[in-house]
Amino acid sequence: MNTIPFRTRLWAVGFLILTAFFFFMFSSESIPPALLGFLLVIPPLVLFIPISEKQLLKLQAVVLLLTPMLIMGFCIVFFIQLTSSDNSGDNIWLTLFLLLMPILVLLWFCFRIFWFQWAAVLAQLGMPNLAIAHYTNLLRLAPNSPILFSNRALLHLNQANYDDALADYDRAIELVRAQKKQDNAASTVDFRSNLSGLYGSRAAVHIANHDFEPAIADCDTGLAIPDLSPMVQAFLHHNRAAALSELQEYSDALIDIEMGEEHAQSLPDHQAILLPMLRSQKALALYQLERETDAAAVWQTLVRTHPNYQNVEWLKNDMKWRDWQLDVAKQLINNPSQVNVA
Repeated sequence: MNTIPFRTRLWAVGFLILTAFFFFMFSSESIPPALLGFLLVIPPLVLFIPISEKQLLKLQAVVLLLTPMLIMGFCIVFFIQLTSSDNSGDNIWLTLFLLLMPILVLLWFCFRIFWFQWAAVLAQLGMPNLAIAHYTNLLRLAPNSPILFSNRALLHLNQANYDDALADYDRAIELVRAQKKQDNAASTVDFRSNLSGLYGSRAAVHIANHDFEPAIADCDTGLAIPDLSPMVQAFLHHNRAAALSELQEYSDALIDIEMGEEHAQSLPDHQAILLPMLRSQKALALYQLERETDAAAVWQTLVRTHPNYQNVEWLKNDMKWRDWQLDVAKQLINNPSQVNVA
């Protein structure tokens, strides 16, 4: 289980403050106290509820859908309340000012966030083609946004549109490198990690397209950038190991896997998805190097915390493992007695 990221916690606190503001400014018998109390209680609860990464993404999609409706509901209730009071005519302009100014600001801010996040909502709701179309529309408004190109590229990759994914990652890398020249952002860790992460993502497209040499070259380029975050370093080592394994260079792949493990072990829980992936790679590489006992030990350790790796159908459909990987996994699943891990 994963904890809520800091940015989501910050949004929950902001929503709590906003709700409290409206509660104290406009509360009366016309607004059910139970409703306002409910809205005041939910955000702090969200701060501390541990949920999985997949559940978090679904929650974000639902929140993005409901937030504009909630704000509009507040606006309608407050407007009816203020205009129906007996003495509303005495200070109508002050009332309109106090009501409309925050509403307009909130609506503009909400629309801006909602519009740019709508593609992510569509993707989470299982409509990747609509999400790609929305990213295309967004890129007409922000044609120099590497984030939008990167997000659309990931959708293309999931749809096996490899040429389109490569084109988007090429453009994203070009834009990030252009930003480096404009504002000298290369001195920041975030910039270096973002650029290296794009190289690693483009490498993933090459691997999916059975083009392993360019994948290794992209990972080499990304790893050559100094002072990267542990997440990006683990990601690059993972992808280079995957490409090397496809080329049957298992000894070199094992070196990358162990380096990736070292970086992944320092990651917080909500970023630790790479660690089981690296360990599964390690078991496959060890098995191919005829170190079956070591491979079985790594596999047993893996499935204790991630039992999905015992499910061949999950490996095939969700993890997109290739036939040779599935064959090795079946051997490790069906022969757990090769070693007894204490």
